[in-house]
Amino acid sequence: MPIKKTDIAWLAAMIEAEGSIILQMPSSNGRHLCRVQVTNTDDGILCEVRRILEEWLVFYSIRLQSGKNKPCYRIEVNRQMEAKFVLEKVLPYLKSDKKSKAVMFINFVNTHTRKDGKALNIRKKVVQYPFI
Repeated sequence: MPIKKTDIAWLAAMIEAEGSIILQMPSSNGRHLCRVQVTNTDDGILCEVRRILEEWLVFYSIRLQSGKNKPCYRIEVNRQMEAKFVLEKVLPYLKSDKKSKAVMFINFVNTHTRKDGKALNIRKKVVQYPFI
């Protein structure tokens, strides 16, 4: 069953309110960190994010973060091409500064990967993005 537009808009809202779009400069191994994540303590929100990602066949991981009162979980999409896919889907519904971050993320992945999703050899080239 295809994902409804309302579900995509909802996921965009979760990324804006409870999430992060991360693009970090290369570490010592020359790889950029590209990630989309949503962090929350509410099981219902986390289950809905998982449902949408699973419908899209997007690989994600779940990490427990230390919370003061309740367990806090972070759902992460760490694969560049899959994170780009998620951002392309939610882009029309993003309204805050995360929209420009999503555009920069998508452009970065487009210019640093081949069509098959593998990294180009220009990985170590320094690219300046304002949110890195």
